[in-house]
Amino acid sequence: MRIGRVLLTIGIAIGFLPVLGVGPASACSCFAAGDKKLYSQADVVFKGKVTRTQYPANYENDINASPIIYTMKATRDYKGRVRPTMKIRTAGNDALCGISLGKGAYIVFADRNGKGRLVANLCGGTRPFDGEDQPYFAPGKKVG
Repeated sequence: MRIGRVLLTIGIAIGFLPVLGVGPASACSCFAAGDKKLYSQADVVFKGKVTRTQYPANYENDINASPIIYTMKATRDYKGRVRPTMKIRTAGNDALCGISLGKGAYIVFADRNGKGRLVANLCGGTRPFDGEDQPYFAPGKKVG
């Protein structure tokens, strides 16, 4: 009887291993950097608001995190070639350093990828602009 309990306990413990075990992890990790460094590393820096968000087909089930494309109306040009309408691509989830933009103004730090498209990520410095968050490189040039 005692052996049966031991075997049952072992069986239950083994059954819980997949639940307690550590699966593959993916996470975005960034090194702390100030605006001066982020600015120097970015190809384009501007202030703008999201006017359209394009999610990839099958976004809810996309394990590859296809890019989200934000169309933005730029209002201030701090660096690079900034046009009145800018398209910014980002990974489809934050584990891959994708950014999530909503309503309101943002300071966008973006890089050009191999195809010349602008890409922003969690580590790049893009953040909401609250009016008091004047970047050290302010005031910039008006766009448009």
